[in-house]
Amino acid sequence: MADTTVDFLCQQNTEKKNITNNGNKSNNNGTEAVKNKIDDQDDVHELLKNMSNFEVKKILRNNATHKQIAIEDFYTIEETPEIYKNVTYPSISKQLSLKWVDNILDGTAEADRVIFNDKDEKTGFVLVKDLKWKDGISNLYLIAITRLKLTSIRELSESHLPLLKNIKEAGSRAIEAKYNIPANRLRIYFHYQPSYYHLHVHFTALTVENAGTLVERAHLLSTVINNIEMMSDYYQKATLTFRICKYKAYKPYEDYLKNGANEKESTEEDDRLAKRLRLSV
Repeated sequence: MADTTVDFLCQQNTEKKNITNNGNKSNNNGTEAVKNKIDDQDDVHELLKNMSNFEVKKILRNNATHKQIAIEDFYTIEETPEIYKNVTYPSISKQLSLKWVDNILDGTAEADRVIFNDKDEKTGFVLVKDLKWKDGISNLYLIAITRLKLTSIRELSESHLPLLKNIKEAGSRAIEAKYNIPANRLRIYFHYQPSYYHLHVHFTALTVENAGTLVERAHLLSTVINNIEMMSDYYQKATLTFRICKYKAYKPYEDYLKNGANEKESTEEDDRLAKRLRLSV
């Protein structure tokens, strides 16, 4: 580690006791994951001070580009209904084809990975093994894809409660019957923003830990149901906070927050001017 210098911290994980930093080693700019068996040194500054004690594992090749480094550079967006309408929603139509989702729903693809199939057009869904899951029970990962054409939790309302409750109850029963894992040992949640805009629910074992379970992305199905029961249009009115990568996806939000705010102020000023003109006539 003597020939390694640290430029900035990209990420730290206090649970697994590791950090990810960008630095220089042998004059090649790269990103490294630094790990150490730690007793009580949870503070990342202490970790950096004692870097020579660590086992280093390279996770990106040398000469990492700014784009690769920026993958670790995340920001949070507080998405109001206005921002959803003006930034997020227009981008949904630009997503890649979801023909593969239709193929799963109609049984022409991944039929061998389906463990449950409810064909009701309103409350039905297909429960399919996620491609990331390699069949170990501790890594259990399934996806429930709705037959109803919905994009995300933003479209959910009281009329969808039967669908949501059916996914929760029937999906949990199917998993317990096949894998002997009860509902109270499952994490059942949505992503927002999702990786693709056809409504789907994640079923994982509680032992599964990944970026999708972070508080700024995962929305528990039980919480979504409860919110809608309290207020039918909760997800049309709520401000939803999520994490986003600055390099590719953050810019439209950044532009809107800068330019959209200016345009709104300009419009409000025009309205006040027009009102004054009307009163002076």
